[in-house]
Amino acid sequence: MKVQYTSKNNRLNVEIQSESVKDTFKKLAEFQEVFDEQNCGICKNDNIQFIVRTVENNDYFELKCRSCNAKLAFGQHRSGGSLFPKRKLANGSYDYQTKGWFKWNSPNNVVQQTTTTIKQANTAAQKLESSSTAPSPKVAKTAQNTATTQTAKATVAPKELAA
Repeated sequence: MKVQYTSKNNRLNVEIQSESVKDTFKKLAEFQEVFDEQNCGICKNDNIQFIVRTVENNDYFELKCRSCNAKLAFGQHRSGGSLFPKRKLANGSYDYQTKGWFKWNSPNNVVQQTTTTIKQANTAAQKLESSSTAPSPKVAKTAQNTATTQTAKATVAPKELAA
């Protein structure tokens, strides 16, 4: 079975060859997830480019907006090596606002997206602390671990994006 597909923005054409309808569906889904990004999630401009950076023998795959310099980072599946767009915030929730796109904010040395998430997490933690009912030990421990993880990600992000 042979299928030809054109990306939504008409920039890429691909021919997918497979043995079954299921296999074709999987390959097409993988292609769409990576290559069907129509525009920047921040400025909505369609002038985006593919970027691959290599840092300490690790490849980092990104889409970059040529207009506002925002980026959409891609993760790599451990098995199979396929790519997926990172669309979650530091707290694990889906990024409905920018769909994973972020801008480097060099004066503050933080990623705007992560900073917003940490502020939201800290505000929620303060509300929990000031409420009359104390959270269970398990909830308190989870909140503490989440805040620690988010702080660690915020301090690691500048190194990762500096290259």
